[in-house]
Amino acid sequence: MNASEKRRPPKKSKPLRWVLAGIIVATLIVVATVFIMHRRLPVDPQGAAAWLKAGDSDLALRQIRHTATRNGRDEWTLTAKSAKVLPHEKRTVIEDPSVVFFLKDGEKVYLKARKGILKTETNDLEALGDVVVTYEAYVMKTQRLRYNHRKRRISSRVPVRIKGERFSLSADRMVYDLNSKISKFKGNIESTIHERLSL
Repeated sequence: MNASEKRRPPKKSKPLRWVLAGIIVATLIVVATVFIMHRRLPVDPQGAAAWLKAGDSDLALRQIRHTATRNGRDEWTLTAKSAKVLPHEKRTVIEDPSVVFFLKDGEKVYLKARKGILKTETNDLEALGDVVVTYEAYVMKTQRLRYNHRKRRISSRVPVRIKGERFSLSADRMVYDLNSKISKFKGNIESTIHERLSL
């Protein structure tokens, strides 16, 4: 055996290096996978299904329905896709509310708006943004409207427009009593009568 043959490394060292390299690579892959999965975990362990927000007592709701009654009789019903209950402020903020007011004679008044604010203690309601009130063939539009539950009155302090089959009317302010079905208008009242002509 000559000197050059003595200096050659053993044949088993090369496979050993491959085994060690494979172990290192596998370990790095496992560590990277654990790190990535950890980053994807939500901060809130309950995820998006948790209604109760951390740090306060506000409550978010979906698909709500609220009915106000008096003496065992339904006076109005509210439905909406979502709402946020603010117990400290004693009110509920509602998105896209739809309200049905029940009159004593069985007739109904319908209200829709972009936003609503319900006072939980009094059942008073404020409608905001593209407010539309429909009663029989009459349609009233305004940007802000309030409902007083104790007095059963709908009122608006901003301009309103009412359109029917035979007339249209606009005013600066309006009050409508759901019990007596009497409307009162104030400020810059303008009306137009649409007569049907027959030949």
